Amino acid sequence: MISHLRVHSGFSVVDSTVRLNDLFAAAKDKNIAAIALTDVSNLFAAVKFYKQALKSGTKPIFGVELKIDTDFGVCDLVLLAENNEGYQNIVKLVSKAYQEAERFGSIPLIPREWLKRDFLDGVICLNGGQNGELGKAILQQNKEATKSVLDSYIEIFGKDNFIIEIHKLKYENEGLYNEKALNLASENDLLAVATNLTVFMEAEDFDIHEIRSCINEKTTILDETRKTKFTREQYLKSSDEMYSVFNFAPVLVDNTLAIAKRCNVTFDLGKPCLPQMDIPEGLTEREYFSKLCYQGLDKTRKSTSKQTSR
Repeated sequence: MISHLRVHSGFSVVDSTVRLNDLFAAAKDKNIAAIALTDVSNLFAAVKFYKQALKSGTKPIFGVELKIDTDFGVCDLVLLAENNEGYQNIVKLVSKAYQEAERFGSIPLIPREWLKRDFLDGVICLNGGQNGELGKAILQQNKEATKSVLDSYIEIFGKDNFIIEIHKLKYENEGLYNEKALNLASENDLLAVATNLTVFMEAEDFDIHEIRSCINEKTTILDETRKTKFTREQYLKSSDEMYSVFNFAPVLVDNTLAIAKRCNVTFDLGKPCLPQMDIPEGLTEREYFSKLCYQGLDKTRKSTSKQTSR
């Protein structure tokens, strides 16, 4: 049995063809005990994912893959909700990103300084592999920068909640990253886990996924200048396949289950879930709502009028 800690669904519009129905059907056949849904910058599938996970008997883990603006450029960072508080903290961060952050294409680009310990209680962080900030520092072979980045993440998340990813996806320079990352984990008493960023279901789906990627990139398969961002290894591997790929250190696969055991989020479904509003003194809820509606209508009419007069 294993846990997959980085799976993107079709709700990651930019990079995945995985459908939730297919995902949970395959989980049974492939001996997968838990799945972390880590769509890019969104939790749109959360309720659907939760319902189907409970129905299938697979443990759901809620997470997100963020794009972080760092000194090393745009970097990946994966957050997993350890408990309900952690889930709400992730929701708040993603919501803030859509409201206030600049865009990287269509995806919110989160400023590095937004990552603060006080706002990330109950959150487990995967470093993002070689495409994360720590990974890029490692590949630059800058020991001082690597130590600085590592120390900052440990300060934010704590040693128990900052996890080093090891992956075997046939990325360029992957061997160097894995070697250095394992050494860092050992030297700093950090947990390292096996991840397999999944964006399609089976190995033979790679070509179909490439076509989907080309549509998103507004290019074609025939474009000789295009460099793919994905590999044929990014399918949903079975338990046996993961242990085979990581036969040099099977404990990395064992550790995926240790992470899964720590992540326990529950939803109270079937009840109204409306935001709590601060109602100004002297107004009823209905009166305040009506006031906001008229203000919004007035703003829209003025905006429309300006566009018409141009």
